[in-house]
Amino acid sequence: MGKIYDAIVVGGGISGLAAAQGLVKKGHSVLLLEARERLGGRIHTWRSEDGRAFVDLGASFVHGVQGNPLVDIADKLGLRLSNATGPNGRAKEYDGTPIDPELVRTVAMNVFMTIFGHLRYAAQYGTSPSPSTPVSSPLFSPESPLYKGLDERGKFYANSTAVMLEGWTGAPLEKVSFKWWGWEQEFQGEDAFMADGYSKVIDWLESEVKAGEGEIKLKEEVKAVELTGDPMADDTLVKVTTSSTTSETTEYLSKTVLVSVPLGVLKSDVIEFSPPLPPRRQASINNLGFGILNKVTLVYSERWWSEDEHDFLLLPKMEDPDGPSTDSLVTNRRSAWFLNLWKRSQVPALQLFMGGSVGDHMEKHSDEEISKWTQDALAGYFRDDPSVREVPAPKEIIITRWRGDPFARGSYTYIPPEGVADDLERIVEGGKAAAAMSKEGGSPLDLKELSHPLWNRLFFAGEHTSQDHFASVHGAYLSGVTQGVKMDVALKASAEE
Repeated sequence: MGKIYDAIVVGGGISGLAAAQGLVKKGHSVLLLEARERLGGRIHTWRSEDGRAFVDLGASFVHGVQGNPLVDIADKLGLRLSNATGPNGRAKEYDGTPIDPELVRTVAMNVFMTIFGHLRYAAQYGTSPSPSTPVSSPLFSPESPLYKGLDERGKFYANSTAVMLEGWTGAPLEKVSFKWWGWEQEFQGEDAFMADGYSKVIDWLESEVKAGEGEIKLKEEVKAVELTGDPMADDTLVKVTTSSTTSETTEYLSKTVLVSVPLGVLKSDVIEFSPPLPPRRQASINNLGFGILNKVTLVYSERWWSEDEHDFLLLPKMEDPDGPSTDSLVTNRRSAWFLNLWKRSQVPALQLFMGGSVGDHMEKHSDEEISKWTQDALAGYFRDDPSVREVPAPKEIIITRWRGDPFARGSYTYIPPEGVADDLERIVEGGKAAAAMSKEGGSPLDLKELSHPLWNRLFFAGEHTSQDHFASVHGAYLSGVTQGVKMDVALKASAEE
């Protein structure tokens, strides 16, 4: 029959690793299977060959530092956390026209307070919104505080900046539920930036699992998860079938299995479950949305912008709202935010965030097109700027394509309203589209449903299983810790029977 493990963990992201860490510390035999050549999943720190430059291509922030377990881990490992303000710095139009700093401050304050203050309060403490109302409806209504104290140009800037926050939701704002906006109970305090790279947390978890004699196998893609007998029988095991990069098929047996793959992978039906997932479980997978945040990172040999610069915010021109080209990557009259990594990590790099519809749109373009647009946008920003003689060519350009990544198929979860049109970009080939969702709309109950074990043998973890912390690293981490405890309880109870 071969070895029978106490637990098999499917997926080597932070949730799977956290569960494996807890299980090996309890003395259980654990096998972790990861389809990639690396661990971390949507946590991925790129490092230059000389090791001097590094950038996070996936997760990079810690949301809410008070009581957040990631802060404790960072302290334990001696990792730096830098202040993570939102877009903060000079703002210009795409052609380099400066914008009044006072107007920029007003727009930024209106956007932040409306989206993260007024709308959350209205949704949770006002008249209960209709399940079909998207967050874009009150945000862009004529009476919205988004436009407080602004003239027509200021309102135009406010609209373009608010749309840019699709990077926060991972989806167009008209596809995000207003009813559940702000329902989750987040950690309090400021956000922070993982200044030394998030992968160091992954490295630590890996070392903890191996120290506990847990097994980790890379390049093993799970194809099937099957109960070997009656789901109600005490001696039924779980068989996990994998396919390696050499197309060899391997079967493993375990008393329990944790599935920690992203929601986009579950949506895509690339893992065959037997028995099939119950209808209610499948409905919750379909009800939730899976958004996208891509990044374009430009790494330079040395910093060429002023030491005093913060970030660079590019706004569309009111007289030419669709941008500098007829097929602009940043469409729909939106702003673009270049994150200054020198200010946060002392790395000479700038990082462009592209979320929601533009994040999906960019994956239809070649690396060459994306690189050209990004460099042209920066050149336009610094046109006639006395502090910069010329914008040099970057040493490296790293472009993410999380939707097209077969082991992610997107970035993080959001809750859609009822009746949302399912016209998100379908980038992934093979399986169902990872962005597809039902017209029923989602709710926190769907997140809760996804966290429940099945048959007391099949467990699930990931940010999409956290009611209060979905779409966050700490949500994924805490779900792994919680499910690891549940698996330990189930294993001990089974041993006593």
